[in-house]
Amino acid sequence: MNQKITAKRHLINFLKWTWLKGGKKFYTHDIQDLSLRSKMKFGRRLGSPDTYNRAFRQLKQNDLITCQEINEPGKRESAWLMLNHNLDKEIKQ
Repeated sequence: MNQKITAKRHLINFLKWTWLKGGKKFYTHDIQDLSLRSKMKFGRRLGSPDTYNRAFRQLKQNDLITCQEINEPGKRESAWLMLNHNLDKEIKQ
């Protein structure tokens, strides 16, 4: 069954890809940039950068991902290290 792509699903796909590639580190702008990437990939914006930020916070609050915020000297944005995830559970719902 194909599921409708949403900003949350797009974010989950990004996070799973990040996990699988082994880097596990990403920046806040990577999440926000998904909004523009959705327009290029799907022909429309799935949500604003704030929509993606809210989805990210929800995933953390619902314990679907465990991330550690990394403060890097000289950087104005946060970096995140994904320590664990349970995103497969979210995808089945």
